[in-house]
Amino acid sequence: MSFHYNQNPDSAQRAEAADLIDSGGQLAEKLDRKKFQRACVAVVALDERNTVVGVAAVKERQGEVAEMGYLIVRPDFRRRGIAQERTRQRIE
Repeated sequence: MSFHYNQNPDSAQRAEAADLIDSGGQLAEKLDRKKFQRACVAVVALDERNTVVGVAAVKERQGEVAEMGYLIVRPDFRRRGIAQERTRQRIE
């Protein structure tokens, strides 16, 4: 199975990515979707059907300093290097 990555997801892909973040159960509260929509960079991993299977974002940026967050991959797509690639792309 191959994946491709989109560093400029459209609003539908951002909404799908937000659903994935909420479904992960890793946040104490539900995701602030308005804040997520304003994230400086959101990188999504897509499968062959263009379904979002992973997401990572840079939440805030001040000059040369940025906060990375929201790194999650669907459980059935883990251990395939998706999170590693998401992190690499956020740093670039």
